[in-house]
Parts: sequence; structure tokens; C-alpha cells
Amino acid sequence: MRTPDSAIRTVTASGVSVSDGNGGGNYTVTYVNNTTSTINQAPLTFVGTIAERAYDGTTLATLSGDSLTGFIGSQTVTRARAPRTSSTRTRVRPRA
Repeated sequence: MRTPDSAIRTVTASGVSVSDGNGGGNYTVTYVNNTTSTINQAPLTFVGTIAERAYDGTTLATLSGDSLTGFIGSQTVTRARAPRTSSTRTRVRPRA
């Protein structure tokens, strides 16, 4: 399935070396570009806990123990703002 962010890309190779005991002299390396590669988005997995709190009329939430996995190599992400709930409505749980 192709999404708007994935597309057919040209993939090129370079820097290949041959270790044949003769400094690579027994072979000739030829590069052929692959012009029909599809590079798909990598999946990221978020796991976190939203702490329970007393209702205060705001949508602010406290997030703890959160992690984001699935990065490739040295990729990272930084949380840009405080987590919020989707509404200020409260839910009442019946007591057992």
C-alpha cells in the first residue's frame, strides 16, 4: 500500500569493496541504480501512562513512563508540549 509520503525512489549504491586476497584486483565492481524501489514509512510505537488526577476543569495531563521505539540509527524525537486529554468531561465510576 502506498501512502502520500512513500513513493518510488531511485536507490544508488557506492563504496563497495571486494576482499578477495588480491586487493579486489580479481573483480570489477559495476553499480546499477535501482529505479523502482519503494521506501515505506517506518512504524513507531508509543507506550505511556497518563496519571490519574483530580478534576480541575483543564485538559492538562501528566504523562509518565513513556517510550517511543522503532527509530532507525541515531534518530530521535523531542516532545514539544505537555500532553493533554481530548476533553474536560469527567467520568463517574460506580463504587463496588
